[in-house]
Amino acid sequence: MEDAEYFDRREAEFNRLIDYKPSTLADFAHQPQHDFFGDDEFERRFQEEHSRRAGNYLFQNPRFAASILKGVVRCPARGCHLGDAYLFPLKPSGERTLAITNLVRGESRCSWVNWAYSERWRLAPAYLPATCRHGSARLRLDWFESIVAIADGWKHALQSPEQAFADFPEELRRGKASKTFHPPAAWWRPK
Repeated sequence: MEDAEYFDRREAEFNRLIDYKPSTLADFAHQPQHDFFGDDEFERRFQEEHSRRAGNYLFQNPRFAASILKGVVRCPARGCHLGDAYLFPLKPSGERTLAITNLVRGESRCSWVNWAYSERWRLAPAYLPATCRHGSARLRLDWFESIVAIADGWKHALQSPEQAFADFPEELRRGKASKTFHPPAAWWRPK
């Protein structure tokens, strides 16, 4: 009986959180509090739905999406569009990165890169698939965070901007000026 009540409460809470209509930009990236922190299935489903909702908002508002776009991922063979990295502001401070990848079937995958899980190492997806007519890649989520970091000039307090730039991998340094990045050769699988 307790299990059924727990699952009913959990499902009601999930639906309440997902049905909430954000009124500001920061609300899309905000991670609301809930009573199921530590429930792996709940956290994973909630993150997936929350990511999907933010991605749909960007697809419906291309002008806004262009304003928070930090980098575009393209295929190394012909330059097909594989994915994007967006940076949402949080209130009162902070930011959250959204990675969106494209599949050859016309579908997209979305995931918050820096989502606060109860056990981050175990729950967070490690990569998002991206495909085009010329091949496929498994794009790591921390790589999307690096795209945002190099595009925005993030650095450690003890580093100069030049030192921070030199610490990034070569494929990311090449894309800084145009904000166009290609997956590392080891991740790319040509058809």
